[in-house]
Amino acid sequence: MNIRLTLCLAAMAALCALLLILPAQAVTPSDPSSGPHEALVTPSPWRQPGGGAPMQYRGPGLAAADTPTATSTLTPSPTPTPCEDAYEPDDMIPSAIGAGETQNRTFCPGGDVDLVTCLAKAGHAYRVYTSNLSPGTDTELTVTVPGIPDPLYNDDRQPTDLSSFVEFVTPLGPDVTFLIAVGSRGPYGPGYSYQLSVQEYVPTPTITPTPDLRDIYEPDEGVPTHIVVGTTQHHNFFPFGDIDYVWFSAGAGRLYRVSTTGVDTSLIAIPRGLAATNEEALLSPVLNSEVYIQVPVDRDVDLEIRSRGQYGGDQVYDLTVEEIPLTPTPTFTPEPTLYGTPCWLPLALRPAPTRTPTITRTPTQNPYPVPTSTITATPTRTLPPSLTPSLTPTLTPTPRPTPTNCYEALRNTGFESDEAWQRGNSPHPAAYTTVVAHSGARAMRLGIEPASANIESYSSVRQSFTVPGSATSVTLRFWWWRHTEEPTTASVSFLPQSEFLPPSLVASRPVPDVHEVILLNPLTYETLAALWQGRVNDSTWVQMTFDLTPWRGRQLLIYFNANNDGLGGKTWMYLDDVTIQVCLPAGLAE
Repeated sequence: MNIRLTLCLAAMAALCALLLILPAQAVTPSDPSSGPHEALVTPSPWRQPGGGAPMQYRGPGLAAADTPTATSTLTPSPTPTPCEDAYEPDDMIPSAIGAGETQNRTFCPGGDVDLVTCLAKAGHAYRVYTSNLSPGTDTELTVTVPGIPDPLYNDDRQPTDLSSFVEFVTPLGPDVTFLIAVGSRGPYGPGYSYQLSVQEYVPTPTITPTPDLRDIYEPDEGVPTHIVVGTTQHHNFFPFGDIDYVWFSAGAGRLYRVSTTGVDTSLIAIPRGLAATNEEALLSPVLNSEVYIQVPVDRDVDLEIRSRGQYGGDQVYDLTVEEIPLTPTPTFTPEPTLYGTPCWLPLALRPAPTRTPTITRTPTQNPYPVPTSTITATPTRTLPPSLTPSLTPTLTPTPRPTPTNCYEALRNTGFESDEAWQRGNSPHPAAYTTVVAHSGARAMRLGIEPASANIESYSSVRQSFTVPGSATSVTLRFWWWRHTEEPTTASVSFLPQSEFLPPSLVASRPVPDVHEVILLNPLTYETLAALWQGRVNDSTWVQMTFDLTPWRGRQLLIYFNANNDGLGGKTWMYLDDVTIQVCLPAGLAE
């Protein structure tokens, strides 16, 4: 027992000595469960105020007599301010933000990049922006939207505003989640803060100005547009229901033609102070309208042009007003035809009057000679008196006065240009030729010449024209040179040409070879009169004359054709100087 007591006292003395030798060390009590006298010695960070000796922490098992006299209360160091915002860490795994939400964020720690995601509805518009930047803070913003090829980026909202701003519309389709990345272009630290906001908005509709597709003469409803005689204006029918109003000044007794080309139109002309209108042109369903106007005194003429089809900026037409020269009373030099009928050359080609009693004709060289035969003008069909060509066999010059106040109703009468005449679309169509010509440089070839293969084909040309109801006479004149390898016949009667018939009405037997000139309705291609049909071999140019006065006051179409049935011989002809002279009452010019 004495030995044990001695050892215990020695251990306690050693412990006390140890505490005296290590003044800079403190004793930290261990887990109380280990025993009331056990303690753990650790370095102490705390010292006495004033830089004195370090404070010592006594374990609960030490005696009071062993406690140093100098004691002090331990004061822990202050807790540092947290650097990260409430949404960190989000550099690798983005945090979330909702539309209409604003979040307070900081750029801390160094190199911090805030990644955020947001759910967006398809087809909706959104704004993503930073605001309320603390001094020294500068943001940059990148938004990646699924369906938009490139990321949306913004650094400074304005040159003097360091915040960032992006807006966009999500593509149509399913809803998407877009990614927001906010980086700092300035310093980092807890004092460098900003606010991040996502806002859905209704975009202001972009008003695209509607282009003005009206023509340059609009508006013309209240004040009609003036057109100068001899000029053409380019109009259209826009907007819907557009009616164009134009006027021109007409001189007393002068004849004017007003016409349109382009889209389907109806045209009415109203001389101011008179009730003269072209009702037929207003009601006639034709693409190109044409009106002839003549007034007894100087007067302005109002024109009203309506669309008979659709409306739009591309529904265009040209309006032309031109003066038609009236033919003065000429002195004619008669020239006998093959049949002995006096005929008249065009004004520009008429020779000077001659008193030679004997008229000598010099035939033009026939490019395709045929056997000489005696041609007797013996027509086999009876035509109305107005259609029967004069066949009086006389060479006595009988000047025929031509009424004044006349004009030419056809265009390109000598085939010197490619305008006005329409050629049929057939296996062997008509064509312009310079091989022969009655006047000028060109004529029209119809039919199949000997050098070409013999096939079944019509070969035609046609032109439409309008005859005023006030016309006193309408006269058709033309020159042709007919050829055929078939037996000749002065006049024959055939069915209407298959060119204008539906397939169900075309005869199974081909139409025989024929030369023909026919008057047609231009709207229905109904045959109004077969002026001449037959097969003839002419030795030179021959002129034909027909009276078309019975068809005044309407639109007409003159049709020439040389038909081949592809059997036997070939039939062809040359055509030139086709004129239709329309004469008006002389009183209109007074």
